[in-house]
Amino acid sequence: MPDFESLIKPALLAMPLFRPSAAAADVMKKYNLSSVTKLSMNENQYGPSPRAIEAMIGEAKSHAFQYPDRQGELLRAIAQKHGVTPQGLAISAGASGILNAIGDTFILPGDEVILSSMPYQQYPMVVARNDGKIVTIPVREDLRQDLDATLAAIGGKTKLIMLCNPGNPSSVAENTAELEAFIQKVPERVILMVDEAYLDFATDPERKKSMIPNIERHPNLIVVRTFSKLYGLAGLRIGYGVSSPELIACLSRGGALSSVNRLAMAAAIAALEDESYQRFIYDSITEDREMLAERFRGYGWAVYPSSTNFLYFKTGLDAGALLEALQARGILIRNFEFNRISVGTREQNRALLGALDEILHSGALNRAARSA
Repeated sequence: MPDFESLIKPALLAMPLFRPSAAAADVMKKYNLSSVTKLSMNENQYGPSPRAIEAMIGEAKSHAFQYPDRQGELLRAIAQKHGVTPQGLAISAGASGILNAIGDTFILPGDEVILSSMPYQQYPMVVARNDGKIVTIPVREDLRQDLDATLAAIGGKTKLIMLCNPGNPSSVAENTAELEAFIQKVPERVILMVDEAYLDFATDPERKKSMIPNIERHPNLIVVRTFSKLYGLAGLRIGYGVSSPELIACLSRGGALSSVNRLAMAAAIAALEDESYQRFIYDSITEDREMLAERFRGYGWAVYPSSTNFLYFKTGLDAGALLEALQARGILIRNFEFNRISVGTREQNRALLGALDEILHSGALNRAARSA
């Protein structure tokens, strides 16, 4: 058998194998369950707009045999939503496609990339794959990103800053005024990426503004958005980047951007048009997010302020034991330093609370020492 690992890029050999969260089928088999509730991946459990579903069906029936040719139509629709020109947009297979394109296009061996100490998990993989050097900035006590320390870390080798707002897994959003002041101070030679995958769920007026309007004055800024969350199209893999036409032109070189299928384009166009469904999703998720947060605090847990469709919380329990106990009851969550749980439908959220009440009242979990 050939030694295929000897053919791999050295940068990839240094990376750990990607291990996704537990698959539903595996959990069902392990615990002999007939179904599970998947609250581990921050998916929109309500699903896409009925208009998006109809658009996909129509596209499949009439055009599935044709290569995608609706990119211009989708770019115009996104441009209208954000008040930008289509030339300042790039679409790709999920927000992750844009993240990969940024790394593949701009990061050279030895380039420094600044990340927080709680980055979205794909950021360090993008840097490592391109032989970049990660400069880590510890998050603040409230899990916000230390913008002053980030500015101080910019040096001669800094190529890129990757910033998630709101954060994942932290759920915490930055103050708009502070973030805009930060953008003004980043040198133009440094590319600044702001990932707004979850910003559609923000409610605090001081933390819900997109950074897209700042692009006109700061052409080195690229804002990343997705159709996976509010629009419920995670399975179709479609996202986009907004920046200056000059930076977007760089991303478009050499096929760095991953392609998007025409069913995804049709669904995205229809989803953008269905504003009433967007409002339904926003209201449903944000209302239940606050309900769950209140119940969690009632358990004595510390819940970080969320501007996303998930909650990040510190229980004082063993995080892994809580995950296992919920899995045994057919509910999947995600662990980082603490626990993260997606906001589901009203029925799913009630089932979650019922399971938590049962687990806590049973006393089956060993309590870990509470952190300060």
